[in-house]
Amino acid sequence: MEIDIELIRLFQQIDSFDDHPELQQYIQELDQYSMDQFFDSKKNEIINRTIIRIHELVAKIKHSIAVSDESNHECISLLKTINERFEMAILDGDVKHLIIFFALNSNTGIKPKNFLEFLKGKKNIDSAPLAANIEALLNRFTLEITLVPNSDQFEEKLYNNYREGLLKEDLKKVYRFINAVERGGRGFRLNYLMESLISFLFVLDSPTYLKFLNKQAVPHKIIMCLVGLDKKSIRRIALSKIDNKWLLAELIRFLSVNFQNEEIAQIEKPLLNCLNLLHTLAPLLYQKTILLFHDSKALNNALGLQHKSIHKKTIFTLMNALPIDKYEHRIQARSHLISRQKELLPEPLYKKILEIVFDKWSKLYDGYKVGDELLITLLITDYGDYIAEYYSMLDPSTFITEFKSHINKLLYLQSEWFDTDIQQITGMHLYLSKIYIISFAFKTNSIFDESSLAEFTRLNKGKYYFLKSIKNLDEIMETISNNINIESTQNVQLR
Repeated sequence: MEIDIELIRLFQQIDSFDDHPELQQYIQELDQYSMDQFFDSKKNEIINRTIIRIHELVAKIKHSIAVSDESNHECISLLKTINERFEMAILDGDVKHLIIFFALNSNTGIKPKNFLEFLKGKKNIDSAPLAANIEALLNRFTLEITLVPNSDQFEEKLYNNYREGLLKEDLKKVYRFINAVERGGRGFRLNYLMESLISFLFVLDSPTYLKFLNKQAVPHKIIMCLVGLDKKSIRRIALSKIDNKWLLAELIRFLSVNFQNEEIAQIEKPLLNCLNLLHTLAPLLYQKTILLFHDSKALNNALGLQHKSIHKKTIFTLMNALPIDKYEHRIQARSHLISRQKELLPEPLYKKILEIVFDKWSKLYDGYKVGDELLITLLITDYGDYIAEYYSMLDPSTFITEFKSHINKLLYLQSEWFDTDIQQITGMHLYLSKIYIISFAFKTNSIFDESSLAEFTRLNKGKYYFLKSIKNLDEIMETISNNINIESTQNVQLR
């Protein structure tokens, strides 16, 4: 990084130096080839030998930076020569000059946008001719994937399922293939020249790049056009007006899975824009996209923002469709969703969402209660915040009654009839789940109820040996105790 910064500093001095003679010799070798020959596999080997010698020259000069004034002067001459070819490409609108520039510059560590900014600082330029010629060249190539000869049955099945998934808009099949390719080495990366041309087109003329990108009809072609861009550039693209449903789905995927917690605020607007556009353009694909990437904290955050502006029926459909199970892997993601909903939605709509989620959780709870599946953790799920919030918005007498009722069920667990030991263990965890969740309603409403505290203390202090098998029991009981043991001016008396 320090060498790259020093190179950029030296780059500013190029107007005072002559061309680099050895690099000029290599340029003359490359100039003899036509533009098409740079993409010809038969000529590639010969051209690559020259490019390798260029890389070795650049590496040698970079290594000697700051050793002496003479070595710095050689580096400036090198950069001047590279820059001249870049200026020829821009001013003449010549893609071949640009390709040669890529070959000259690929090992310097200086980004093409630095050359462009330097040129713009010296003169007014018209980038449209070169942008149009790059687009025309790219349109001549097919961005395609093919199976290698003798592919195994697993690869063939993945590929065939991908093609079928495209036809039926089955995102699970589509992205199962994409994820497999991305895990398998190069992923969807193109050759250096193609990737450089596509990514530079974005830097040079983003509207032309977006027009080219928007024409890519399937995910793998879209990814090939995005793979050379940095995250900042993709955020910019996601803020654009896009009418390509697969591009929108891929941008949602990229933003959802490639940004860390601290970056969520940076992608709120880009992700929200893509969600809104896809919701309008392809409502069914919009829902499938959300259901595929619903693990993401960033997506949940943006989805909560979007709920402010979309029809309540769409919200209800999504909340019903989001999966629920006994695990808590996504509880932080759902926390982003509920916090936005609580902040932005009118109370009646917010309460309806809580009711929908509570109904889903209750069905899961009842399923465990009568089923034969063993439950050895509390049934908090990803929606623990929703269930606690649902109880907190009930009349206090209601949740206090239910709280004490489930304490009583635990106190007399040994007297309750269960068909199997598994049902009894599961029932114990279910009852404690409700006690635990409802305790947060006490805390939220700053309610202290003496009889609730007395009943819980009886449970907590009693010698109920069967409770000892519950994982993290001491921590759970301490949390409940802290939640309900709140001295408050609001004192609820039950009739």
